[in-house]
Amino acid sequence: GLCACCYDRVVAADSVNNAGASYKYIYVAEFYLHDIPTLQTLSALRLLAYAHPNLIAKNAKYFTSKEELARVMVEKLVGKDPDSCSDEQLSQELVGLIVQYDHKDLDEDQQLAKADEMLDLMPYSALKVFIDSKASKDREYLVSRGLRPDVLGNLWRLHFIATLEHIVFGITVYCCAVFGMVEFFTKVCR
Repeated sequence: GLCACCYDRVVAADSVNNAGASYKYIYVAEFYLHDIPTLQTLSALRLLAYAHPNLIAKNAKYFTSKEELARVMVEKLVGKDPDSCSDEQLSQELVGLIVQYDHKDLDEDQQLAKADEMLDLMPYSALKVFIDSKASKDREYLVSRGLRPDVLGNLWRLHFIATLEHIVFGITVYCCAVFGMVEFFTKVCR
C-alpha cells in the first residue's frame, strides 16, 4: 500500500538501519536531503498567475456557488423537482412570466424581442431580472400560475452569499497579487 516514493524511503531506511543508524537520524537526513530541496522550488511568483487580469474572470466562475443556489431557488419557485430541468428551461419559465405580465400590452413581435434579450440569462441573472419585474410583486398572479412566491422571502440569503463570495474572491486575488509582487521584487533585487 505504499507509493513508490515512500517505499524507496522505507527500503533505504531499513538498509541504513541494518548498518546501525537510528531511524530518527535517517528521517532528519531525509528531510534535509530530499524535502528541503523540494521546498526551494516553491515560488510565490506562481501566485501572480491567479491575479492575472485574463484569468480572474475565469477563476471567478470556479469560485462562486451563486448560480447553484439561484437554480435551487428558481426550481422551488416554479415547483420543479431538483435537477429535472436545465438552466435554460428554468430561465425560460421566468422570462415567460415576465413577458406575459410586464409586456402584455406589446404586440407579439415586440414580446419575442424582449424574450430574446433575456433567454440567455443564467439562473442568478434571470432571478434578478424577475425580482425587478412587476410580475414578482403580484402575489396573486404568481399563485394563479402555480408558483410559490414565499420562496422569494429567502432571496436576501442568496444576495448575502453572492456578496460574501465577491468579497472573499477579491481578498484572495488581492493577497495573491501582493504576495506574488513581493516575491517578484525580492527576486529582482537579489
